[in-house]
Amino acid sequence: MVLWGVIWGAVLGFFLEGHDHEAGFMLGALLGAWAGWGLRKAVRREVELQAQRLAVPMVRLPDPVAEQAPQDEAVPTIPMPLDTPASATAQAAPSEPEIPVVSEPLPPAKPSLAEQWIAGVRGWLLGGNTIVRMGVLVLFIGLAFLAKYAADHALLPPELRLAVVGLVGCALLVAGWRLRLAQERALYALTLQGAGVAVLYLTVFASFRLYPFLTAGTAFALMAVVCALSTAIALLQNAQTMAFVGFAGAFAAPLLVSTGQGDHVGLFSYYLLLGAAIAAVAWMRAWRALNLLGFFATFGVASLWGVLKYNPALFDSTEPFLLGFFTLYLGATLAYATRHSLHPRQAVDGTLVFGLPIVTMALQAQLVRDIPYAMALSSLALGALYLALGWWAALRRGDEQTLGVGRWLAECFAALGLGFVTLAVPLALDGHWTSAVWAAEGAAVYWMGQRQGRWLARLAGLALQPLAALSYLGSLGRLSDAQWPLANPGFVGAVWLAASALALAYWMRTDAATPATMPDATLQDGPPHRIRVWQEQFQKFEQILSPVLFWVGFMWWQFGCWQEIEHWIADSAHQARLVMLVWLGSTWVALRAARLAQEGEWSVAATPVRWSL
Repeated sequence: MVLWGVIWGAVLGFFLEGHDHEAGFMLGALLGAWAGWGLRKAVRREVELQAQRLAVPMVRLPDPVAEQAPQDEAVPTIPMPLDTPASATAQAAPSEPEIPVVSEPLPPAKPSLAEQWIAGVRGWLLGGNTIVRMGVLVLFIGLAFLAKYAADHALLPPELRLAVVGLVGCALLVAGWRLRLAQERALYALTLQGAGVAVLYLTVFASFRLYPFLTAGTAFALMAVVCALSTAIALLQNAQTMAFVGFAGAFAAPLLVSTGQGDHVGLFSYYLLLGAAIAAVAWMRAWRALNLLGFFATFGVASLWGVLKYNPALFDSTEPFLLGFFTLYLGATLAYATRHSLHPRQAVDGTLVFGLPIVTMALQAQLVRDIPYAMALSSLALGALYLALGWWAALRRGDEQTLGVGRWLAECFAALGLGFVTLAVPLALDGHWTSAVWAAEGAAVYWMGQRQGRWLARLAGLALQPLAALSYLGSLGRLSDAQWPLANPGFVGAVWLAASALALAYWMRTDAATPATMPDATLQDGPPHRIRVWQEQFQKFEQILSPVLFWVGFMWWQFGCWQEIEHWIADSAHQARLVMLVWLGSTWVALRAARLAQEGEWSVAATPVRWSL
């Protein structure tokens, strides 16, 4: 497979237009080799899994004759000539019964996202009454082509053509509504109702686009009425599919009837009303698909409009809508998570929880790109909002399931809040203050992850430390702007770097420093034994890193003091004495800290004393 991948990748790369042929040849060969290697590895893994499932291990039972023989009496053996074939030896030996023991089959592999989508489409088309569903699809497509064919060939008056199509939609809707009470025909009834709603959308669209019977505003309003009707029917029957079809048509309505001359205020006002309707539905029903439809449709159209039409003069008429969209879908996210007694894994929708603030901040960056410090203030405000939401979620009371949802929301919101506060620092401050905030935040994230037994959170806290150090080192040379000794960004940044590194070294000094109050296995996908292996490996890494971080923190403190002494003291002899005094005082404090700790827990803190001589 690797060889075939190299050959086909090289051929495709060689004939790729717009690039150098030799470079395309080499790059295609490398990519083909990588793809072939991955395919071969996947095939071998699948073969091994199938072999393990089909393997039948044999268990040998003890010989009953040997068990009945006395222990002090040897069992006689039959002498065999040296040239006796192996088959004869096997026949002469007493046979031992063997029974197969079927091993427990391995759990099936989790399907990929593409496989899930394909399975969902196949289930919709082939599940339930397949003939009815295919017939509805054929009917809808046939009506669309009939309207277009009649218009092209002038078979009937335009009013009559549209009236016939609209009456078919109303008939489907009424028939489906009347059949809803029959339990055995419930799915059939919903299918007919969905087809009726789709045909009504088709009629309104044709009345506007193919004929000048309706103005854009009238067609817009009629599609909104159809959406409201389908949503009401869906709520009465608890039918998510009906609501999805209705809102899909409502979101598509402005695009279908648009003439390219519309005002963005009207478009966003309409989407704001749809968002309010989705938030209200989220309060009453746990329909995740509807929330995702509104989120992707609203922010997708807003992003497209922003790329094509936005300019800074439209800021005052655009910013309120962005804040309104964010507020509505944040409310829908909270309602979906807290109103319907869902399991925490299902209640906390990661797509909306994390996608909403990220997309909002990306759009906000485009709106305020010409305003100084606006992005820093926006990031700080969003971080404060999510930290407040995390505090609210952590204080929620209720049964065990409610507490679980609150805990998950609190952790997600706290991570988002800290992330946006972190982002605000480099947008508004210089490198010294940025390093101070990042170092302190990394220590706080590590401490939270340690209390909850989350190795990924602890790793994230550690990862912020080198970023903070690089930010500090990148801003060196600005100490000449300091107005006060000690009370300046250079010294404060070094102190925070030192304090964070020393705190991390102290927290990870022993195995007992990482109690698993909330195992990662409850929060992550995958077999628990794999997660435990990662936890054990990370704990070993922490034990190795603890003395290193102690010396890093100790030297950051020395560096900050040396930098202050060199800047504010001109006499080199006085500088040397003060540096020596700071070193000796620091080693004495570290030695006291080592003695105050339990026996042997932080012996590395006593090592600077050895260098004092």
